[in-house]
Amino acid sequence: MHRFQRSSLRAVLALTLALCLLAVSAWATPPAASVSSARPPASAAPSATPSSAPAPPKLPDDVQALRTRAQQVRDLMRGELDLLVTPESLFDIDIRDERAVQVEVKRLERVLGVRNDAADAGADAATDDSAKKQRPTRKAATKPRVSPPKNPGTPRAAKDGSDAGSDAEASDASPPPTADPQLLEARLQLDRARLDFLSLPLAERRSVLAKHSERVEEAKSKASETAQKISATEETRAAAEAAQRQALEQAAKSKSEILRLLNEERARLLGVRVKQADYEKALLERENKIAGFGETKLEWQRKTQEHIEQRKKLEATSSATDKLYFELRTALRKARDELRTSLDGLSESGDDVPSAGPDKVQSGGVELDREEYDTLRETVLQQEQVLRKKARDVLWKQAKAQLDLVEALNKDRLAFFALMSPDQKDQLTSFGSSGWDQASAELEQVKLVVRYHIRALLEWLKAPTAGMARSIFASIIALKLVLLLGVFVWWRRRADQLLELLAERAEEERAKATPSLFGRWG
Repeated sequence: MHRFQRSSLRAVLALTLALCLLAVSAWATPPAASVSSARPPASAAPSATPSSAPAPPKLPDDVQALRTRAQQVRDLMRGELDLLVTPESLFDIDIRDERAVQVEVKRLERVLGVRNDAADAGADAATDDSAKKQRPTRKAATKPRVSPPKNPGTPRAAKDGSDAGSDAEASDASPPPTADPQLLEARLQLDRARLDFLSLPLAERRSVLAKHSERVEEAKSKASETAQKISATEETRAAAEAAQRQALEQAAKSKSEILRLLNEERARLLGVRVKQADYEKALLERENKIAGFGETKLEWQRKTQEHIEQRKKLEATSSATDKLYFELRTALRKARDELRTSLDGLSESGDDVPSAGPDKVQSGGVELDREEYDTLRETVLQQEQVLRKKARDVLWKQAKAQLDLVEALNKDRLAFFALMSPDQKDQLTSFGSSGWDQASAELEQVKLVVRYHIRALLEWLKAPTAGMARSIFASIIALKLVLLLGVFVWWRRRADQLLELLAERAEEERAKATPSLFGRWG
């Protein structure tokens, strides 16, 4: 009986220890890769499809154009403006003309009803100190406003004739009943965005414009550099092809077998050089396309932000959110597949680089001029090593960009999921096929993220340039392993004694009139 109790307690403690270890591992999992235990999380799954809900009304082209322009102004201030868009095209004035900028700021403040004490005080000081003293104090408005219509019978002559009165009249003027509210709001949004930028201090505005110019120049320089590399690769290929034809002609005219073999091998190496040039060109083109992953990420971030704003303003419905969610889910699934392909290719990256192969030219004691052949072979071998490293670097760079895209799309997906219709939420979080597909897709993302970081850790440990940082990291890992091993050894040595003590305690509790909960376990 005691033996049975001891084995039962051992099983309970082992189960408790396993649960603790599981909790620790779950705690160590990155937040973006967590899976809810209460219900299957929403994720990119292939089965669930939106219900046949009516499509949201499309915004008029002029309204959409104004909203896009306002968003571009805000992107300019954040340093994220599309490189193909010039900042000057976003404004109706010359933004580098400070005199025109200050006039535009005043005009927009009057249109939007924004009051600026500092600007007014500066202007008054420049004109007349006495006028500044007589001017009534103008309150600062924290946000633009358009007041509701006033009673036509309300007399406005009671107000003074100062600029404050004219500003108030301009801001309080209500739009005519026939004004398109969407078009008006879009226009006001553009004016607010422009005012936010033009109201920045001169130095800050110049800094924003300079940063955008630097981004444009950097992109142009990178594109030009890539184009030059591709052009140089094509020239190398053409030269190698011409030399290969010449070597084949010389091989056909050779008077001895050893010379024929030498020229044939030289022609073969030149053919390898041609293939290496094609391989390098493909790597350059792949590297040039990596920026597209970042563009996709920014595009979906913009769509997400715009849709959230539309939902806040009740300009979009949950059916529109459902449609965007499933569109994003398709893009997320594609991004995961691409990341998986890149991770699969890392194990064999560089293996397909055209190789020089074995040296087949053996003179056998015959005097032979091998200088040109040996130089060519050494060049091919060096290029082979360069391309192997280049292939691995490009693939790692691509995998990193794909991981960033996957994590960003997953974040946008969660934002959409919070705004979805209840029916779609129920389908995606149920225990039916849709819910299980969601859970499977989320688990697949966890596996991809963990797989990427494990691969990155192994590569970092193998890197010869890790130096002191790698040693410190390895020491920390070793210390943790030693600590875990010490706890395990301590438990193994004292487990029997502790179990016997617990069994005796349980027996004592059993003998009592009112056994405790711990005694019931015994």
